[in-house]
Amino acid sequence: MGEAQTTTGRGQLRSTRPPAPKLRPRVVAGLVGMIAVLGIASALVVTGDESAPPPPTAPALTNRQIPVGLWDVANTPIRDGDDLFAIRFVLDEPTPVYRFISGFNLEGVYTDETGAPAPELIRTSVEDKREDDDEANPPPPEDLPPGWTTGDGRPGYAHGDGGIIRARLVTIDPDGTPDLGNVLAEERINAVQRYRETQEAFGVGGDTQLLYFTLDSAELEAGRPYAVVYSNAAEDPLQDFFSINSPVTRESVAGPNAQNSLDPQTPGAIAGLDPREAVTWSTDGGDEWLWGWRVGEGDLYGNYTASRTDDAGPPLPWYGWQESPDAPPASNQPYYAYGEDGSFTLVASDVPHDTTLTEAGGYAPLGSDVGVVTVRNVTTGETGSTGPLGEGLVWGSLDNPVRVRVGDTYEISNTGTVALAKADDFIRKTFHVGEGDWPFTTEDNGADRAELFALPHPWFIPS
Repeated sequence: MGEAQTTTGRGQLRSTRPPAPKLRPRVVAGLVGMIAVLGIASALVVTGDESAPPPPTAPALTNRQIPVGLWDVANTPIRDGDDLFAIRFVLDEPTPVYRFISGFNLEGVYTDETGAPAPELIRTSVEDKREDDDEANPPPPEDLPPGWTTGDGRPGYAHGDGGIIRARLVTIDPDGTPDLGNVLAEERINAVQRYRETQEAFGVGGDTQLLYFTLDSAELEAGRPYAVVYSNAAEDPLQDFFSINSPVTRESVAGPNAQNSLDPQTPGAIAGLDPREAVTWSTDGGDEWLWGWRVGEGDLYGNYTASRTDDAGPPLPWYGWQESPDAPPASNQPYYAYGEDGSFTLVASDVPHDTTLTEAGGYAPLGSDVGVVTVRNVTTGETGSTGPLGEGLVWGSLDNPVRVRVGDTYEISNTGTVALAKADDFIRKTFHVGEGDWPFTTEDNGADRAELFALPHPWFIPS
């Protein structure tokens, strides 16, 4: 397997472990028994057990628990026609899905679908990628147009004309795997063509690492798992390929979102996800499906190799949708992350529900601790703090519960180190992060979201 490929990770992991916290925090894995389950199920291979019960359905919003849990973004090239990358997702309300949105990286392409030079921002910056003694890279296309020049795109994420992205919306089999025999909607599109169309549709003037796929306004039920399955339908996927982007986190943090969990009541869901939402991967056209840290593995150059110990671990679902051509794009978790961390103050504006905040915490990367977390109602001045919190995804009780009412603003700050979820320009312009449904900002970091939280999370309380 090759080394793990990630987008611009800029953080640096610390090599020293902090002292044990004085206050024993709650940890996302929860019960000891659940920890044992995670150690087994996150590497689960599913082969199609027809005796399994059907996936349960339930209102999803009440199953979303912790709103943070991202560390970096992994890159998974699709260079084989039998490679399938599937995002299993759950919507909270009955929803017509006109477009499905998810993460891609097309840097490294040469041309578009017509053979003309690809846009400069994604056109490879190196004409022959084998020049750096890396013979595993494919050769440049033989028929580059006259006057072709290199661009600004990093060379390792895509190649040729980007390939043909095949996106299939499918139902879920009783064992939790995508039912490739029940396709609700499908689209095939050249990657570079869809890159341009996505820029225009969402007003993204610069580079974008998200693409949309038209699903014919498929009517999806509330609280029911579905999957969008991606593959490369190019004639020569080794020469013409794209990459899929997914946020990643530590295996011990990911909980049910790094395994094939079909129970909506499974504790420990992170990043605003339903416990049943997960990513799965097949290298044999769907005969076997891999979960958790095994997603993206393979023998081709660029295949993602997740860590089982540090924060660059299992991929997580990252997606959005549009109900109609005129509807604003929506997402249950729009942020990326690039390995950045620090001490922050998160500002949560315009509280949607009266809530008494009783706990608070954050996500500290390996070798760091969250420290003391303080919650302050900016409107009333009421304040509460936890004791010192340690490493990983942890939280503890506030010494003074903090009451927030509809329309209030509250702040969460920490004395130690937590990860920083990022709102890139293409994310801000598409999902309007930092305002509207996502009124979270971080002091000195704009619409980025410090990975701090208070519970109960006011945005996860049903109306």
